[in-house]
Amino acid sequence: MIEQQGNAIKFYAFFVASKVGKTGLTVTIDVYRNDTEIVTAGSATEVGDGLYKYVLASGSVNAEGEYVAVFKTADTTVDQQHIPALWVIDKAGVDNLNATVSSRASQASLDTLDDYVDTEVAAIKAKTDQLAFTNANKVDAAVLAAGDFAQAAADKVWASTVRTLTSFGTLVADIWDRATSALTTVGSIGKLLVDNLNATVSSRASQASLDTLDDYVDTEVAAIKAKTDQLAFTTANRVDATVVDKTGFKLASDGLDTVAAPADVTNDANARSSFVKMIRAVFNRLYNENRQNATQRTVRNDAGTVVSTQTVSDDGTTQTIGKSA
Repeated sequence: MIEQQGNAIKFYAFFVASKVGKTGLTVTIDVYRNDTEIVTAGSATEVGDGLYKYVLASGSVNAEGEYVAVFKTADTTVDQQHIPALWVIDKAGVDNLNATVSSRASQASLDTLDDYVDTEVAAIKAKTDQLAFTNANKVDAAVLAAGDFAQAAADKVWASTVRTLTSFGTLVADIWDRATSALTTVGSIGKLLVDNLNATVSSRASQASLDTLDDYVDTEVAAIKAKTDQLAFTTANRVDATVVDKTGFKLASDGLDTVAAPADVTNDANARSSFVKMIRAVFNRLYNENRQNATQRTVRNDAGTVVSTQTVSDDGTTQTIGKSA
């Protein structure tokens, strides 16, 4: 029996004695390649139960040809003393049998791989079968409608802290570099931007200043409202008012006497030294007895006593009544 493993050859021989494997023998071997002896009296190793093994080292199996091993033993109790074993090796076997068959992939693993490839390739083909090429090497594509996009996709765009507009060549440049003078279509976004973005954001009031004004207005309006909340309008557009009761209030006995006459009035003992005397003089002049002759006018009080005198003169053109004295 012969076994080849890579570039090594194992020769086996079975020695029997009375139909039973013979053990404990001293076995030698001669090996020939193409009738040329390459091993002389090599030593075989007992495997057991009459089976002996000799391994021809890989360094010796370096050429194609016929390899013959002759097992020998001096024990006369065995049925065979010389057992030849023949092995033919070609050059391809020498060069290529460099690993065991069992170390290679099994049929089961190949079947598993085959099933996987079949499944994956079928899935890929299901997609590629849907591709269309109206123009060679250019895949036909359809722009998705707004409803085809998942809401989560839009949410992710707007939730992103950094958004960068990817340049698409002259298309993007044409949009962003468009002169505002060309945006004239009424009702368009461009026209609205041109008309309404007429100042920088930083030139407007800041939130801090608005907060300050808001606090001030809140305080002042609250104070004003506290007053207006007390107004009542029984008659439309007319504020209800209450006359303060003056019961128990009176002027002092000299109250009106203390009201002085106007500064441009020359005071005298009769009528012009105080507001009361002036009123009394007018009352006497209008309601009490007045007498006048060619040279004099007199005014009396309720008792008939003369309280003021005025001179009277007439030059034939103008009558003149003098100041009261």
